[in-house]
Amino acid sequence: KSLEVENDIAKIVKAASTISGGIHPVVLSRGESECRGYRSPDLMRYFPTVTGEHYYSVDMGDYTLVNIDTAEDQVDNAPSRYGGRVKFADLKAKQLEWINSLSEGKLAVISHIPLDSAPYCEAYQPVLKNKGAVVSLSGHTFNYSTSGSVSENSIYTITSGGYYYNNPNNFNSVSVLLSGDYAYINSKNYADTAKDEAKTV
Repeated sequence: KSLEVENDIAKIVKAASTISGGIHPVVLSRGESECRGYRSPDLMRYFPTVTGEHYYSVDMGDYTLVNIDTAEDQVDNAPSRYGGRVKFADLKAKQLEWINSLSEGKLAVISHIPLDSAPYCEAYQPVLKNKGAVVSLSGHTFNYSTSGSVSENSIYTITSGGYYYNNPNNFNSVSVLLSGDYAYINSKNYADTAKDEAKTV
């Protein structure tokens, strides 16, 4: 997938409207698909941020929501994508400086690609943990999973499912309610099998 024509961006806006009903905030976390295609430079025009970058933070209730730009899932010199014509490593080094400037608090991190598998993002997790990150929400993998806990001195990570070969075991809808020290997770798969979890974060 890539953003080749303006309608590709319109589809994102429509999906956001459908999900939120115009009532709940929607966060676009840029991943590899939003980095590819003729219209990818136009994304900021439709989803402006307070930083002017695809990464930013905003206070929401008890938490500070930190949106991380994981960008491309390939390294810069991967011939299968850009043939070395991009510099996402530089972008992510600049983003790390920004992460270091964040105030300490109770942070909830959002990233399209899980931080432990995103190119050039290896240094983010320990810094975010030291800043107070307790939960991280990601997608990308097409598999629902959870890992980590505060007791293990790690960030509790929730990775959502997605549309992948119509596999009924993959959860394509994950709702997370953060309240105090708990993350309430509701996940639903293609077969509309739902499960609920409550985790101490």
